[in-house]
Amino acid sequence: MIWEWIRFGLCALCLLTGLVFFLLAAVGVNKKCFHVVLNRIHAASLGDTMGLLLVAIGIAIAVGSGWALLKIVFIVAFMWFTSPVSAHLLSEVEAYTSREVETLENDEDEI
Repeated sequence: MIWEWIRFGLCALCLLTGLVFFLLAAVGVNKKCFHVVLNRIHAASLGDTMGLLLVAIGIAIAVGSGWALLKIVFIVAFMWFTSPVSAHLLSEVEAYTSREVETLENDEDEI
């Protein structure tokens, strides 16, 4: 009986912490002080990886064991391989095509 309450508490803690990471990532993406898109991509990718990990851990604690746990592990592994790659490709496209990045690089060279 007490183990179920501990498991419920850990599950709720992981889920709420993961949701906080997702919320902070959404705020970071929509923040107006980030003028360069690269900062927004960074905020989105960090929230995506940490939020996904914590939510998946919370669901895995709630599920227990079995095929559902294996599916959660595969989903997290797939997302952890694809999310950083897509963020990297988006940042490369932004770096090659944006004039803002060129002016930022020129400002750093003068310092």
